Amino acid sequence: SVLSIEPNMVRQQLTTGSASSQGQEEVMKVVVSNTSGRTLRLRWDKNVVYQPYVWESQVCDKEASYPPDISSNYDPLQGVTEPVVLSPGESFDLFVTISAFNVKGQGKVEVLFREIDRPETVIGTASFQLNLIDADDRARINRAGERPTVYPNPVHDRFFLTNLPPGTDRI
Repeated sequence: SVLSIEPNMVRQQLTTGSASSQGQEEVMKVVVSNTSGRTLRLRWDKNVVYQPYVWESQVCDKEASYPPDISSNYDPLQGVTEPVVLSPGESFDLFVTISAFNVKGQGKVEVLFREIDRPETVIGTASFQLNLIDADDRARINRAGERPTVYPNPVHDRFFLTNLPPGTDRI
């Protein structure tokens, strides 16, 4: 392989409203390295696999930070022709910023790498996933780890159970 991406998958889970910046935007980073013995001229393409309609994502490479509407660093039709040039053994930090605007949901963005002169061959992919939940979702997740509870306690004529493991049909 001519390209190393570490890590090749970044996952984050955030809760809206838990801090001033969470729920607004999340910056995720991978390190892209030239592991070949030759200079690479790289093109990347941003592919939004899924996300809520209002979310936006943008890519920053070693040349520039691109606005959300730019999906490649090499798209002559959009006037963007800024290949990332990497010497043998050289690395750079690639950042993907996902702006969620406090809208909960899940998003996945992939950045696919190709050589400029071999555009038909993908030589590496970085994947970025963001799961934005709200406080109610967070409470449900936290409760999932609790032990079963009997209430009221002490019991008089009837009782209720919470947090039973799935599939419990007998006590």
